[in-house]
Amino acid sequence: MPMKGTYKTEFRLMPADFDFLNRWRVSSCFRVMQDMAVEHAYKLGFGFEAMRGRKMLWLLCRSKLVYESLPDKHFPVLGITHWRGTKGIFFLRDHEFYQNGNRIAYSLSAWVVADWETHRVLRGTAIDFGDCCQAADIPEIALEKLEKYKRAVDETPVFERVARYSDLDINHHMNNARYIEWVMDIFPYDWHLDRSVASVQINYSAEVLPEEKIKLYRNDTGQLSYVWGQKDDGRQAFECLVEWTKNLKTLQGES
Repeated sequence: MPMKGTYKTEFRLMPADFDFLNRWRVSSCFRVMQDMAVEHAYKLGFGFEAMRGRKMLWLLCRSKLVYESLPDKHFPVLGITHWRGTKGIFFLRDHEFYQNGNRIAYSLSAWVVADWETHRVLRGTAIDFGDCCQAADIPEIALEKLEKYKRAVDETPVFERVARYSDLDINHHMNNARYIEWVMDIFPYDWHLDRSVASVQINYSAEVLPEEKIKLYRNDTGQLSYVWGQKDDGRQAFECLVEWTKNLKTLQGES
């Protein structure tokens, strides 16, 4: 009998999930992780409607994804996610992705429970998962604060974006995966031709609401790029650390 704290699903990646070099888009992976988390929460009795009935909702605070290889587009991917328990106000969840028995990526994310109306964060004890907590055997991931990677730069943003229709989700704020698309768009075409994402961590600092304008900034140091978004009132909307590599290979499928 499968453990309640574990959810598995097999899926195929579609052409839109790949970039111009046949790499699994980071934003697509984040969308898959989000959908798996939503489905698992529903099965545990803590889905969107159940949480709304309690006048609560889930908010994603931090997430880190690590690629070990790239998937072969001709073969299905197995996704596995677990609730790992709580740490302070955070509910921790991990994900793993496999193809032909080989792990291609893994992640750790930290969620909070917030008040439905005010979006004020509630204590971790607001939800009790009982014996549902499990944990994947993945390398240690530290969901650290990223401000230490920021260095002095001029105050000219790389570009500005406005949260519009395609950015928003059912909570009337910018969807988690759309932040990743904004981050990837900061880097020019030639940059992506020369390197691949090895890992990415994003910390969500403040909700981005409809029609809000966000100024995007970027620092590059070696194989690391620190990207952050700032609201007009000076508050930070998010921060993201991307680690790049030139050695990420596509997993060779088995016929």
